[in-house]
Amino acid sequence: ADGIEPDGDTDSPPIDRSGPPCPEPPHAPIDESWPEVFVGVDGCDDSGAGTEETPFCTFTRAFEVADSVPYIVTILDGEYRVTDDPDWAGSYRVNREGTAEEYFVIRAAEGARPVILASIQLSGSDFEERAGGIWRIGVDDIPNRLIGLWTSEGRRILHLAADGGVTHANASELVEPGTWTLADDEGTACLEEDHTGCFVYMIPFADMDVSSTSFEVSQSAFLSAVTPAYMWIDGITVFFTQSTAIFFENTDYVVIQNSHFAHNVNSVDNAYGLH
Repeated sequence: ADGIEPDGDTDSPPIDRSGPPCPEPPHAPIDESWPEVFVGVDGCDDSGAGTEETPFCTFTRAFEVADSVPYIVTILDGEYRVTDDPDWAGSYRVNREGTAEEYFVIRAAEGARPVILASIQLSGSDFEERAGGIWRIGVDDIPNRLIGLWTSEGRRILHLAADGGVTHANASELVEPGTWTLADDEGTACLEEDHTGCFVYMIPFADMDVSSTSFEVSQSAFLSAVTPAYMWIDGITVFFTQSTAIFFENTDYVVIQNSHFAHNVNSVDNAYGLH
């Protein structure tokens, strides 16, 4: 841009990109007398009442019970891998039509920082080393389309796409460390949604010990909603999503605060934390 030198110096004042402050949301304060269910890791029971002492194990069950407005879904501390939920279908649909006075709330418990993973974990010890520094692992059991691959610590491995598109390249095209593709036993790119007989082929980073590394394969979103009004989401962390962490369409008056969305992917390695 004009005024920016290669060393980072400028000959003009910096541009103020802060913008105006966000307006105060029209929502009335959360009423703690609203019905509430809890989701937790320790001592959970989907056949119970979803109390703080015996929370639900899955978001499926929590959203099934919390099916009206107003309602509060409170998430206790812990790590939640939604792909372990037997009823998870790619994302949780939470169409809840509220008002400024009564609305749907999804929040972390006080002092908690729950982490939600929308991925399947692969163990590095299950990879096999091939010629040319390539490693591979079979992914017959991965149900959804493969686009994103990271280490469990959040280091992204770049998807090698064919012709700049969203399809996979042949394994023979892998040459750079930190890249991967999806191909069959012969190394020919897998182009179907069904992953039967397919492998993730990867050239690891030079400093990576594959056998002792855990990997995350993104699968889909966490939450989605179409045309709801008045929702409140507070204090959640969502990692390793495919498409987006939260997908809202034609929604009004949704507040999302104190939350963290990262390690998500969509299409040709672009990503949306929220949509």
